[in-house]
Order: sequence, then structure tokens, then C-alpha cells
Amino acid sequence: MKKIIYTLVIITFFYSCGNNLSRNEAEKLINQNSKFQETGNSPKLNENAIANGINQGFWSKNRNLTPEGYNNFNAINFGSISLKVPLKCIVTSIDGIADSKNLYGNGNDSYKEAQFSWEFSDVNSVTKRFILKGGTGVAFFRKFDDGWRIDNISVDYSNSSFELNESDRMAMEKDIEKENQRRIEEQIRIEEEIARRKAEEEERKQLVAKALVVNNTIGNYNAVDDFTGKGLQKKITLTDVHFFRDLSGTQYLNIWFGSINSKPTFHRFRQTAMGWTGFAVQVNDKSIVFKDENEAAKFYKDLIDAIENWNKIFPDLKKW
Repeated sequence: MKKIIYTLVIITFFYSCGNNLSRNEAEKLINQNSKFQETGNSPKLNENAIANGINQGFWSKNRNLTPEGYNNFNAINFGSISLKVPLKCIVTSIDGIADSKNLYGNGNDSYKEAQFSWEFSDVNSVTKRFILKGGTGVAFFRKFDDGWRIDNISVDYSNSSFELNESDRMAMEKDIEKENQRRIEEQIRIEEEIARRKAEEEERKQLVAKALVVNNTIGNYNAVDDFTGKGLQKKITLTDVHFFRDLSGTQYLNIWFGSINSKPTFHRFRQTAMGWTGFAVQVNDKSIVFKDENEAAKFYKDLIDAIENWNKIFPDLKKW
């Protein structure tokens, strides 16, 4: 009888030990868990990270990374930062292990819940300025024939940031000084560019004013008002600055040489419905229509010559 009781005690002891999850084993399994380690891809930003990153020259006010920022990070997200090299997460302590329930609400000693604390490890001097250093988590374990496995795991952050040592603070101050100097130089460049543009605009205004002065009239030419061939107009007046024509009543077509954006074209057209042949000189998106080919050709040649001569006198206006 004593032998039977002794045997039962031993069996119960070993069964109990086999279903017991030690803190060391729980810590090892959590550290090896891929979901836990994914936390190191995009750690959460601390409270002052955005403002500090702007002041230190790593991103702009609209959260676009600067060249210096791209040397260290992939992107600034809402509340987190994407790293080029993920951080390693480590369990700093197992805070408690208790029996738990499985996904179906059943509880027995084959399911365990482990609460733990964790931190990022081997964080470089720049990254530690902006992120929370760790927090707490909960892992749920299930017992299989080959041992314990993690069924699910979740992590939370604390509000604690990394403490910077003297070397870290000196590096940060250097970055702040560098960014301040960059802003000063950028402001100087902006002011110089504004001054340059103002001077350029003033020069352009003076040239335009000079170029708009009509020195002489080159010729007057007869044209029609549209493609119907009806209504012969009095004239087109061509000067060495622009040409204009009376469209109807008080309406005028006035084209200044400085506004002509492409070389004028000259072509013949046939209005079959109207039964007449016309000639058109196109300037910008306007067509000047003639009945007489010689009249059209003369206007076209005089206009081309006048534009070329105007460009020779005012070459600087071409860049505007």
C-alpha cells in the first residue's frame, strides 16, 4: 500500500513539474518570438520627438525627412518612426505567471499567462532621443507534447524615454547648432533670391516699357473679318512693336511682338461651302484671313522681318 501511494506521489510530482512554465523558459520563448521582435521595426515616439527632430534637423514641420533624417530613418509615421535597422527587444523581467484560459474559454494547467516588462537594446545615440524605451506585455502559452509554445502575445509602451549620457547630449547639441546654422544660411539664400527676382522684375518692366514704344508704322494691309470671306475690313496696321486690326465696331485684335510664342505660319485654305479660296496667317491661336494672296504674303513677310528685327533689338526679353 505504501509503495502504491509513493508511486502516485512521484507521478503527480512529475506531471505537475511537466506542466509548470518557469520564468526562465517564458523569458526565452518571448525573446525568440517574431511578433515580439517586430516591435523593433517601428518604435513609438516619445512626447517631444516631433519638435526635437525638427530642431535637430532630422525632419521638417510637415514630417518629411531631411537628408540627415534619411541617413538614420525610413519614415516618420503618426506616433512612430520606421527604422532602417530594427531594434532588438529584450525581456527585462517576468512579472508573474498564472494559469489561463484557451481560446475556447477552457482553463487548465496546460495554458499559462505570463506578464513581463521589456526594453529596446543596443539603441544608437540618435534613435534614443526620439523613442520610448520599452514597456510591459502579456504572453499566452500553450503546452504541446514537445514543450511550451506562445499562442498570442501583446505589448504596451510605458511613458519612459531613454536617459541621454554626456556623449549623447553633446552629439544632440551639435546637431541643433548645425540645424540653426543651416536655417540662417537658408534665410540668407531666400532673401538673396527675393532681391534677385525683384531686380530682375524691375529690369523686365523697364525693357517692356521701352519695347512697347511704337517708333514707326511698317504697313497697312486689307483682310476679311472671318472665314466666310464677307465684310472686307479697312486695314491691319503693322508697326515695329505690334500689329492690330479692327474686328468690329470697338473690338480690336492687338498682338505685341513680345507675346508671340511661336513663329507665325502662312497657308492657303479652301472654303468649299462658301466657294472661295483664302489665305491665313496664324499668330499664336489667331488666324488673320486674306482674300488676296499677294496681300497675305506681303503681310506675312513684313511681320516675320519685323519680329526678327525686334528680337535683335530686345534679345533680353526672350528669357521672359
